[in-house]
Amino acid sequence: MSALPTSTPTRGGARRVTRPALPAPVRLALSVVVGGLAILAIGLLALMVVIPMVMHWVPLTVLSGSMEPTIPIGSQVIVKRVESEQDVARLEQGDVITFLPRPGDNSLVTHRITSISVDSDGVHKVRTKGDHNPSEDLEVKTVKQIRGVMVYHLPKVGYVANALNRDQKSRGVIVVAGALFAYALWQLVGLLRARTRTTDHPTDPAPTEDDP
Repeated sequence: MSALPTSTPTRGGARRVTRPALPAPVRLALSVVVGGLAILAIGLLALMVVIPMVMHWVPLTVLSGSMEPTIPIGSQVIVKRVESEQDVARLEQGDVITFLPRPGDNSLVTHRITSISVDSDGVHKVRTKGDHNPSEDLEVKTVKQIRGVMVYHLPKVGYVANALNRDQKSRGVIVVAGALFAYALWQLVGLLRARTRTTDHPTDPAPTEDDP
């Protein structure tokens, strides 16, 4: 049987309508769902935009399947810049790097390092291979071609990142921050309402037996 709104008299003689509250399990489920979605949105936006912006890393979108299944097509890779011979010296076998496939070719490729050697002039030479490819890449890479080393990647997020320009991403940060504030305010209002109901309708004391 559904509950109906009830009214209670106030000090001025008017009657205040009190609507039945949602059952506690429903309120809890709503809080968990809304809170989870808010945390997911904030976390994803932080990984896509905020952290790369603060750390001066570069987000790139993977357009081919040469690194599948590790990095699927459409993933966003977050790359730390490699700008000097010292940066290349810090790379290790197994690192995933982004590079120009050959001098003069401005397309970017993201593959895994298979080996690193140093020639007599102290120049580091890096060999790479896509996880999905049967053989190593033909070209040996040096600091002139290497653009960065991958810090982390976000599967399938690159499609969303490509659809948004810089201004839209900045607005997204504001929108998600506003949504998080609104959720916190909603939780606070709910807590205050619960306290108000408790004050207006205190629990009656349990009856006691009179002493003989």
